Parts: sequence; C-alpha cells; structure tokens
Amino acid sequence: MTEQQTQVVGINSSGETVGFWIDTNGVTHGFTDVGGTFTNVNDPNTTTLTQLLGVNNSGEAAGYYTNAAGNFVPFTWTPGTFTLIPLPGLVSAQATDVNNAGEVVGFNMTSATTSYGWLDNGGVFTLLNFPGSTFTQALGLNNTGLIVGTYTDSSGNMHGFLYNVATGTYQGIDDPNGVGATTINGINDLDELVGFYATGTTMQNGVSVTVTDGFVASVATTPEPGSLIPVGIGLLSLGGFKLRRRRG
Repeated sequence: MTEQQTQVVGINSSGETVGFWIDTNGVTHGFTDVGGTFTNVNDPNTTTLTQLLGVNNSGEAAGYYTNAAGNFVPFTWTPGTFTLIPLPGLVSAQATDVNNAGEVVGFNMTSATTSYGWLDNGGVFTLLNFPGSTFTQALGLNNTGLIVGTYTDSSGNMHGFLYNVATGTYQGIDDPNGVGATTINGINDLDELVGFYATGTTMQNGVSVTVTDGFVASVATTPEPGSLIPVGIGLLSLGGFKLRRRRG
C-alpha cells in the first residue's frame, strides 16, 4: 500500500530504525527497519494508529497506539510481542524511548492542558513534573540516567528540560532569544542533546505557522559560553551547556 507520509523517529547503535508511516486510507502503522528489512508493527486491536518512537540495542522498541476510546496506550515491542505498560493513573499516554536496561520514558495526558512525564524502571514508576509546571513530557533518555523533554510554564511558554535520575534534579533549557518554545527530543550516551526551538512565525497558504531551528548541544557540568549551527541554519547559545559547533 502506498504511503502518504513516513517518519523515522529512533535508531540504535546497530543502525536499526523505528518510526511510523501513514497509508492512503489514513491509517498509521509503526515499523522497524533492520538492514533494509521492514516490519510493520500494528497494535493487536487493529485500531487506526500505531507509532514506534524509540529503540534500544536489543531491538526493543517503545511506542503507543490508540484504543477504542481514542486514547493512547503505551507499550514496548519485541518481534511479535506487545507488552503494555501498566502506568498508574493511565489516561492517554505515550512511551517515547527505551534504553538498554529496558527503562522506558513517556508522558500521560490527563487532560488537554495537563500532562506529566514518567519513567518506568522494571515496573517501578517515577512521575516527572518540572517544578511549577502542570504540563511535562519526557521524550528521551540515555544509558547514564539522564532524561530530556519539554514542559510548559504558568504563562503557557514551552521550555526544554534535563532530568538527572541519580540526583532527582531538573535543569531548564531555553533558546537564547527568549522565545519560550524549546523542545529537547533526545540525548545520547555522550550527553549530547538534540531538539528545536521557535524563531518566529510565517504565513503559508493563508495560515500562520511556527518557524523552528534544530540544534545539537552537549551537557556541561559548569556553564560555558558557546554556539552551534542548528541543522545548518541559525545560531543557539544555552547557558549551563557546553555547545559544540556542528560541521556539515
């Protein structure tokens, strides 16, 4: 079946990728690609949306699907096996990443404006809420105990964050222009971050859309000045982070 859209979202150290694609009937299918061999991953209840968002080095993937009520259900997947994540207070949740220890992160939407992140470590759940925020989403983690994501402050502005599992501490991450719309999507074992931030708006076909720049940054233990080239466009500085210039 011909696809309308394909997104590759996660990759592991052996080059296995995961993501999702949308067919011409509007159905979203998860997939894995191992050396050019594609496997469709569809939820066991055959609803209309399944997405894989992260994969570890064992080929265990994390994602979500929609249930009959239209809510999201988080799961991990190994070939042929779905394992639902029994998140306490589950309303509508996504599993967004999984590390080599099988720890999973994600978020639970309890209303249209309220969300909290979570970490599942072998069935022991840690809820993640950036201090003072009622909307926090964990989007990625590495194998050294660092989690990244986004949160919304009381004024409705979006910021990125870094959470240290060992210390239980949060660090906010903002673009240098004070736009207040920064998202951190992932972090690797070198403590390098990837994400994007808003630079403004533009009109496309009579509709106002947000313009964003992507970036790469390195976590630093002490603040150092620096800059980087986010995907070839624009510049970004992050206080408290050691930034490296990306060469292309």
